[in-house]
Amino acid sequence: MGEVETQPEATKFIMLNNSGTLLLNVTWNGTHFGDLGKGLTSEQIVQDGGAYIFFEIENGEYRTRDLVIGEKYKSNRYTFFHNTNIVNLKNTDKICLLSAALTCGNSSSSSDNSSSSSSNPSSSSNNSSSSSEDSSSSSEDTWQSSSSEED
Repeated sequence: MGEVETQPEATKFIMLNNSGTLLLNVTWNGTHFGDLGKGLTSEQIVQDGGAYIFFEIENGEYRTRDLVIGEKYKSNRYTFFHNTNIVNLKNTDKICLLSAALTCGNSSSSSDNSSSSSSNPSSSSNNSSSSSEDSSSSSEDTWQSSSSEED
């Protein structure tokens, strides 16, 4: 009846790869998550803050388009989808979809496989539940922060 709510002693971050792309050397805010194969998850204790997620794909180095926030003493989650917006570190003016990474910013001509920066702005809610995985609904990335409360 008188449950005592305890706050976690650490800030956690869970990365989930729901894209069809192997992500190598995944790093967020100085913490290495290793390689994330298709459908795999990596969980680490992290320093809270905001940073891009950096990673490699077979043809180059990339980062997420948007900063990803890790809230202190929470279990934070970020999910990569095929429509996650990414930036090629060699051509940071070009925003692409993760599914089009093999052609993202690797040539001087524009590609039809890229996402324009006019896609849904970050003012829309990025917090979606894990059960909502309709890939046609938005090109926004998904990250969540949750407390240790379990109902």
